[in-house]
Amino acid sequence: MFFLFNNKKYENIKYILFTTFLALFYSCNNDKKNDAFSNNSVFSPNKIDTSKLQTININKDSLLIITPGENGIPLPKTIKASKPTIKHNTLTPKLAGSPKVTSINHALKVITPGKNGIPLPKNFLIPDTGYSIQNGDTVYAPITKTAGYPLLTNALPSRYKDAATYNVQYLDVDQGMPSSYIRNILQDKRGNIWFGTSGGGASRYDGKSFTNFTEKEGLLDDNVNEIFEDKDKNLWFCTSIGGLSLLITDTSKTNGEKYFQNFTTADGLPQNLILSITQDSLNRFWLGTEGGNAVFTLSIENNGQAKIHPHSFYKADGLQSLDAIFKSIYLDKKNRIWWGMGKELTMLDLTKFELSEKVPTIQFTGLDINETFIAYQLLADTLQNSNLADQSSFNEIKFSGITDYYNYPQNL
Repeated sequence: MFFLFNNKKYENIKYILFTTFLALFYSCNNDKKNDAFSNNSVFSPNKIDTSKLQTININKDSLLIITPGENGIPLPKTIKASKPTIKHNTLTPKLAGSPKVTSINHALKVITPGKNGIPLPKNFLIPDTGYSIQNGDTVYAPITKTAGYPLLTNALPSRYKDAATYNVQYLDVDQGMPSSYIRNILQDKRGNIWFGTSGGGASRYDGKSFTNFTEKEGLLDDNVNEIFEDKDKNLWFCTSIGGLSLLITDTSKTNGEKYFQNFTTADGLPQNLILSITQDSLNRFWLGTEGGNAVFTLSIENNGQAKIHPHSFYKADGLQSLDAIFKSIYLDKKNRIWWGMGKELTMLDLTKFELSEKVPTIQFTGLDINETFIAYQLLADTLQNSNLADQSSFNEIKFSGITDYYNYPQNL
């Protein structure tokens, strides 16, 4: 049977029937797909044929254009910028005022050992051989080392740095120096230049060659803080850990070094770290060390051996601190000796200074063993009740060189 629909009403009915048919057809196919998933069957989606995609052209004139200030759209808020503040960076120079001048009262406090309660420094007489007990201290004879023949190195020509602004020359280990680190420079009375080095000993330079002195040649230590030439042309070497080395010379020869003679704390010096040395008009030698200052006289015996008689200065003698500063000793024209110390500047007026040969009084003030306080008045009871690790090593304690005074230990 065939129906022909000519009017528009029947055209709409035909469209509705066609749409309903497509919906029923899609529903049936969708049920089949759900059944396939429920049965764990493999489902492959249909590929989209991109050739049948429809392209829609958009007319730009039909787009909505939003313009501030039109069609109810407010204009953006405008904030007027204020005038910026301009600060000129100007410097106001200030004229330097007059420095404050502090007048030193000429009536300075003079500290004189042996007066006003200041004890005298220790006086040690150095034995010729072996050792001796003086004031409770063991003093050994000085060690004499015959200086070996020093190493002679021909000096190569000095060098210039490339593209240098000035005509500066330099010498280094490549030219014969024993070390690149120089601590002290001295020109002796013969015109030689001496260099005290760090780790390389001392070196003498005559303009043509280097003569190097190290521990092998008798020097106490290869770290030389200062080199000093005395009035007799002997050379003194202040070392870092060894002590004081004296190079005795033969004045009849151009470079007549004979031998080294060395002095340490065993000879009465306050410390083996020697930082400075000088000589006064009475031929006394003054030292600045890491553990106090000292003065000593020098004598050369007929056999050529040198002897020193040192006197050390500590806090009890008037020093504020014990650590002298490197190369900071000076004897001025008024015969005053100055030391630069770790906490102060120390001055001693030698016109009012006199060494006493009187043996100072030694008093026993305390006893510590392995950092344990020992009541020395009752040694036996204290040792028995102490917590010392090994009491068997303290069976007997003897004292020597102690004045019989109120603090004299019991039963000695």
